[in-house]
Amino acid sequence: MKKQVTHCKFGRLAGLALAVLSLSNGGCSSFDEDVAGPAAGREPGHTEVVFHGDFGSVGQNSGESSDTRTSIAVSDGNVKVEWLEGDEVGIFAKTADASQSNYRYVAVPHSDDATCCDFVVPSESENVLKFYDDVPNGFFAYYPFSGADGEGDAAAFDVSLPAAQVQKSSGDNSHLGEYAVMVADPVEREVGDMSPVSLTFRNVYSVLAVDVECLGVEGTLVSASLFSTENDLAFSAGTMDLTQRVDSGSSVLPLSVTNGSKRINLGFVDNPDMSEGAVSLWFVVLPGSHASGTLSLELVAEDGRTYTYVFDRKVDFVSNRYYHKKLELGADDFRTGDDASGSVISDASYGNVPITGELWTDRTYALLQNDGAVVNLPERFAGWTMATSGCTSYPGGAINPGNPGYVYVMTRATYATIMHVMAKEGWSSVTPLSNDNPSAVRDDSNGNPAMVIWRKYVDAGQSVTIPTTVAGWGGYIPLAPDGFTYDFSDAVVVLHQAVEIGGKTSSKAMADGIVKMENGALFFNSRCVEGGHSLDFAAWNVPAKFTYTDQDRWQTLSYKSAFYPDPSLIEVVESGNVYVMLKNDPTYVSNMEANGWKRETSDNTDLPETFNNRTVETFENDDSYTFYYNGKNDNGASDINGAGYLVIMSRFCTAGEEVDLHYIAKNILKTSAGFQCIRPVCRNLKVVYPSAAVTVVDSDESLDGEVRTFSIGTSLAVGSTGCKLVGEDGSVNNPEWVDFQYYKQNKKGEARVFPAGFAGYDFFAVRRNNTQTSSAIMFRAEETGLVYGLVHAIYGEDMVNAGWTLVSRAYVYDWNYDPFDIYSLPVTAGETYSTPLLTAASGNRLNTVTLLSENIAVDSEQPVISVEGEMVDVRTMKAGEMLYPQNDDYMLSADNIPSALNNLKYATSLKEYGGVARIRADRPTLLKAAVVHGATINDGWKLLGGGFSVGDIDFDTAVYEYLTPGEWVSAPVSAANVSTLVFGGEICVEGVPDAPGTLVAKVPVLRSRNIGSPNIMILEDGSYLAGCSGADVSGNTFFRSSDNGRSWQKISNPGFINFSKVFVKDGSLYELGVSKGGFGDLVIRKSVDNGVSWSGVKTLFAGNYHGAPTPFVEHEGRLWHAMGTKNDNEMMGILMMSMPLHSDPMEPSSWTLSNTLLGDNTWLDSTTDHVFNQWQEGCVVKTAENTLKIVTRIDDSRSNNIMALIDVEDEHTISFDPLTGFHIMPGAGKKFTIMYDEPSARYWAVTTPVFDEDRTRRHSGWYSRTILPIFLRSRLALCSSPDLKEWTMEKLVISSNNVFFHGFQYVDWAFDGDDIVAVCRTAFSESRGLPNRQHDANMLTFHRLKDFRNGGFDTCAVEYDQL
Repeated sequence: MKKQVTHCKFGRLAGLALAVLSLSNGGCSSFDEDVAGPAAGREPGHTEVVFHGDFGSVGQNSGESSDTRTSIAVSDGNVKVEWLEGDEVGIFAKTADASQSNYRYVAVPHSDDATCCDFVVPSESENVLKFYDDVPNGFFAYYPFSGADGEGDAAAFDVSLPAAQVQKSSGDNSHLGEYAVMVADPVEREVGDMSPVSLTFRNVYSVLAVDVECLGVEGTLVSASLFSTENDLAFSAGTMDLTQRVDSGSSVLPLSVTNGSKRINLGFVDNPDMSEGAVSLWFVVLPGSHASGTLSLELVAEDGRTYTYVFDRKVDFVSNRYYHKKLELGADDFRTGDDASGSVISDASYGNVPITGELWTDRTYALLQNDGAVVNLPERFAGWTMATSGCTSYPGGAINPGNPGYVYVMTRATYATIMHVMAKEGWSSVTPLSNDNPSAVRDDSNGNPAMVIWRKYVDAGQSVTIPTTVAGWGGYIPLAPDGFTYDFSDAVVVLHQAVEIGGKTSSKAMADGIVKMENGALFFNSRCVEGGHSLDFAAWNVPAKFTYTDQDRWQTLSYKSAFYPDPSLIEVVESGNVYVMLKNDPTYVSNMEANGWKRETSDNTDLPETFNNRTVETFENDDSYTFYYNGKNDNGASDINGAGYLVIMSRFCTAGEEVDLHYIAKNILKTSAGFQCIRPVCRNLKVVYPSAAVTVVDSDESLDGEVRTFSIGTSLAVGSTGCKLVGEDGSVNNPEWVDFQYYKQNKKGEARVFPAGFAGYDFFAVRRNNTQTSSAIMFRAEETGLVYGLVHAIYGEDMVNAGWTLVSRAYVYDWNYDPFDIYSLPVTAGETYSTPLLTAASGNRLNTVTLLSENIAVDSEQPVISVEGEMVDVRTMKAGEMLYPQNDDYMLSADNIPSALNNLKYATSLKEYGGVARIRADRPTLLKAAVVHGATINDGWKLLGGGFSVGDIDFDTAVYEYLTPGEWVSAPVSAANVSTLVFGGEICVEGVPDAPGTLVAKVPVLRSRNIGSPNIMILEDGSYLAGCSGADVSGNTFFRSSDNGRSWQKISNPGFINFSKVFVKDGSLYELGVSKGGFGDLVIRKSVDNGVSWSGVKTLFAGNYHGAPTPFVEHEGRLWHAMGTKNDNEMMGILMMSMPLHSDPMEPSSWTLSNTLLGDNTWLDSTTDHVFNQWQEGCVVKTAENTLKIVTRIDDSRSNNIMALIDVEDEHTISFDPLTGFHIMPGAGKKFTIMYDEPSARYWAVTTPVFDEDRTRRHSGWYSRTILPIFLRSRLALCSSPDLKEWTMEKLVISSNNVFFHGFQYVDWAFDGDDIVAVCRTAFSESRGLPNRQHDANMLTFHRLKDFRNGGFDTCAVEYDQL
C-alpha cells in the first residue's frame, strides 16, 4: 500500500519578450538555520511525516516521462509545469548524524490537475521519514533525485549544469528538465508539531528562450552557442547547500562551482530547417550578471555559415526565471569565415592521415563511408587531412595556423567530459552534437557512435592548444584542409630502471651501464671477451645524428643480451622526441609504427664491403645503410659477416609522460628473448633506480647506525675515516688513475666511476666491525618496489644465495680501491626483510651489507621482545652490573661488553638455569642472543662468529630473522649449563601469573626502590586505607579502596617517612615513623581528609630511632606504640612511647618515652638451637588481662622462630626477664603484628615462618653455601596463641619454595568482622623480571583471610618459578 507523504500544487505564470518571468509565486514558513538538529545517535519516533502544500511551482525543473522528469509547456506566454508519474525527489531530515539522509520519493500526479501531486515511498524502499518526538524537526527537498537512497550531505549536494545541451527540434523544450534542478524552501517544525509540512519548490537555474524569425534563410541549423566573456553559464561539477533558501529572482546562490564554462553549446536531434521561417531555441543557464556586450549568441548553419548576435544591454540571469528574446535575420546576416591553412602542430607527435583513413594509429576504425565517401560529412571537408595518434594517447600540443581562420578538431559525441572541455575552451560544433541525430558523422566501430567536428577562430600569430583532458576513448583529432607539419625538439628524459649488469661483463661499461653511441661501443656487455666470449660484439656505422661528440653526448645502455628489465620506464621531463634502439626487424618496426613510432635510421641491410675489416679509427660511416653490430677480428676490426642490424625509432612525448620499455617488449614487440633488447638513446642519459621507501626496524648495530646521503666522498662506516665512495671530482685521488671525462679507469682498464643513478639516495651506515663478525639490518618495505644493498665484491655469492640481483658497481677507498657491488631485492609494501649475513668475512673490511634506498627512515621505537621460561630475569648490559642475578662472580665491565650490546636489556636466569625457553616479538625484528661457546643452536638461529667473554664464560652471538609478529620461536639453545642471554630494547616476560592476593602497587622501576612500611586501616566510612614507601619514585604513597579491597586508587604521595605506621585520633589520621632510611629522628605528620592531603613533617625527638608498622594501642587513657633505637655500640634497643588521649600528637611535649632495653648477645648461649643477635621491631599487645606487652622479634641466625615478651609497667618503665621472656613462635624472626580477638579468646598473628626443606636450597651465586633463616621468606602463615607464649601455626596463607626471589613479609593487618584484611610487602616474579632478592619487595599486595577463626580461606600454593 502506498503512503501519502507529499502534496504540492503548481501555478501558471505569464512571460514577456526580453522580460523576466517568475516561475514561483508561492510561499511557506521560513527556516531558522540556528535551530540545532537532533543529537547524533538519537532515534526518530514512530510518527511518519506527511507533507502538504497548495502553492508554489516547480520552475523549469522538468522533462519527459521516459526519463522521469516533469513536463513543461509554454502556451500564449504562460508557463505551466506538471508532474509526471514516477518523477523522483529526494528529501533530507534535519539530523546531526545524517540518519535520515536523501530518502527517495516518487510522484503520483492528481488526475484532475497534474500541477499537484502526492509523493509516495517506492515499494522497494524501507526508508520513511519520521518525526523526532522531543526535538525540533527540519526538512530539505530537491528534484530530481540523485545519488544513493539514504546517502548524501544536504549541505554539500552534488549538482551540475552541462555546457553541451541537446534540444529535440525547433520549439521543443522537453530537454529543459534534463538540465534544471529544483530545491524546496527549508522547513522547520517545533518540538511536538507533527502537522503536515508545506514545501515550495523553486528552480535553481534560469531558462532563456530565443525565437528566431528567418527571412529568406535557406538550409538547416547545426548548432547554437551562448557564450559570455564575463561569467560562467554552465559547470560540470559543484555542490548545492539544500539547507539554505533559494529566493526567486536571486543571482546569489548557495552553490559552489568548481569547473565552470562561459559557453553553452546547443545541439539538436533534428536539425531545425530555417527555410520554414522560425526557429525556437531553449537554454538552461546558470544565474549571473553579464554586462552589455559580454553575452553573445552564435548560430552555425550546416554549410559553416555563422550568425552572431551580441546582447547590447546588461543581462542578469537570476534563479527561477524564464527569459524570452526575439530575433529577426535574413540570408545576408550569415557570414562565411576563412579556414586556416599551413598549420603546424608543435610539441606533439601525430601522423597525417586522409579523412577517409584510420582514425587512430592503434585501431582500424575509420569514419563511416559509402562508396568511398564519408556519410553525413559536410562537403567542404572532403579531401581534408587528420592528425592521428593512439585512441587513448591524448598527445596535446598546439595548432599554429599559417593564416588567420578557423582550426578544427574532431571528437566522439558520447563523452560528457569532452563536450564540457570543448565548450569551456571556446570550441563550437559544426556537425551535430547529438548521438541521436541521423545527420551526425559517425565512425564504423560497434554502434557507430557520432563524431563531432569543432572549430575555433585563430588570429594571426596565435595558436590553439589541443585539449589533453582524458575522457574515455577517442581523444582529440586535429583536422586541416592541407594537412599538418610538425615542429618539436628532442625530449629530455630520465630512465627509471634497475640495470642488471650481469656476471662477467665488459669493463668499459660505466657504473650505471651507460655507454657512448660510437663505433666500437659494446651494447651487449655480456657478449664480450671479458664475459668469456671469443669476440666483442661491437657497434658499427652509428648514424651521424646519434653519434657521441663532446657537444652532442648521445648515449645508451649496455645490457646483457636478451635482457628486458622490469621496471624500465622512460620519464619525459621536457616534451619532445623520445628515441629507442631495437633490432632492425620488419615485424618489430611495423608493430612500433602501428603504435605511433617512426623510423629514424636506414633499413638498408645490404652492407658494403668497404665496412669490412675496418678499425674504429679507419671506419667511415655511411647513413644510407643501417647501423649494425658484429664481432671484431683479432686486430679489433669490423666484420660484416653475420652482422646483426639495429634501428632507432622515435615518438613525440609530452612532459610527464612515461614510456614503458618493458611493456613495449612484451606487448608490442611481443618478445621476451630477443637478443638485441630495447633500450633508450638520448643525450646525457641519466639512470634513476626505482626505489621503495623502507624503514629500518632493527639491526644488531642499531645503536651505532645512522642514515647518510649517498654521495662522493661519503664514508659507508660510522666512526671511520675510510670506506669512502670514490667519484670523479678528485675527492679521493690515486696516481694510478687516468682521468676521462665521463668515467675513470686504472691502467688495467677497469672502469671506476661513482654510480650517479644512486646519487642523493639514503643509505644506512653502520660501524665497522673489527671482530670480522657480519651484521644484519632488518627493514620494513613501506612501498612495493626495489631496495638495494652495497657490499664488497667478494660477498657476491652470499647476496645471490639470498635472492639479491647484481645491478651496478661502485668503488670505495679504504687502504686500497676496493670494488663494491650494488644488488637489488624486490620487496612488497608492509613486508619485512633483512640484509644477508656475510659468510666470507676477512680482513678489516665493512662486513655488513649497506642498505640503500631513495628514502630510508629509522623506527626509533624498539620492538617489544616477549620471553617465556624458567625464573627469567630482565637485566641491562651495563658496566658494574652482575651478568646473572644474585651472582657477583660474573661482573660486567667496559672491557667485556661489546659496543653493540652496551646498555641493551637482556633476559636471562640464574647462571645454571635454562632461563628463556621461547621468544616472540610484536613486530618483525632481528632476535639477538648470546649462547655459551660450543653450544648446539636450534633451527633458524645463525651464529655470527666473534663473541665476548665474561669471567670464565665465552659467548657466541646469534641472530634469528623474526618475521611473524606474535609467533613463538624456540630460544637458540634448548639445554645448557649456562643460561642464554636474549637481547632487546624492551623485554617483557610473559606467562608470569599475578602475585598472590590483589595488587595495590608496584615499584616504578624494578630493583630501583623496594616496597617498605606496609600499612592498612579501616576508616570510619568502611573504606580501606593502605600505605607504603617505594611505590613512587620518592616519598610514601597512600591508596584507598571503596570495594572491600577488590580495587585500589592512589590518593596521595607525601614525603618519605621510614618504618611508619598510621593511626587515627579524633577523626584525623597521623603517620609516625623515622625521618630517613636506617635510623633517624622520630617524626609525625597529619591528615584531616582521610589521607588525601598531609601536613608537613614535624620532628618529635631527634636521635637514632628505628621501628616498624606495628599497632598503636589505647590503654588506660593513653595511646601506646613500641619503637626501637640503637646505642653507640650499634646494639638495637626497645622502648615504649605513649601520650594522653586528650593530647595533641603533633606536639613533642605530648609524648613520653620509656627507658630503653638493650639486649645481650649471651642470653641464648645455653642453647644450640638459637642465638641472640639483637631484637627489633616491637609490637604492643593489649592482653586479655588488660595489661600491655611488647612482643619483639629476635634476630636469630639459626632458627629464626623465637620472640621475646617485654613487660610494660607504666609509661616510663619497661622490663624483661631473659629466663622467662623468650618463647617459640613460627616466623618470629621477621616483623609481625599481634592482636587479641575476644570471640576466639586468642591472640592472632600473620607471620613468615621457616621450613626446614627450604634451608637446603642453593645456587652458584650468593647462596652457593647456605641461605640464612632470616632470608627464608617465601611462606606466609596464620598463627594463634591463647597466652602469647604457646603458638600454633593454624594454616598457610601463601606457600612457595622459591626462597631466592619470592618473599611475603612485614604483614600489617586488621580485623574486619570474621575476616582479617592485610597488606603484605611482597617480592615476586613479574613481567619486568625478578626482584633483587626475596627481602627486596617489588609489590604491595592486599589479602583477605575469610573466616580466619575457622580457616575458611584457601592457601595460595604458588606454582610459578618453583625450584
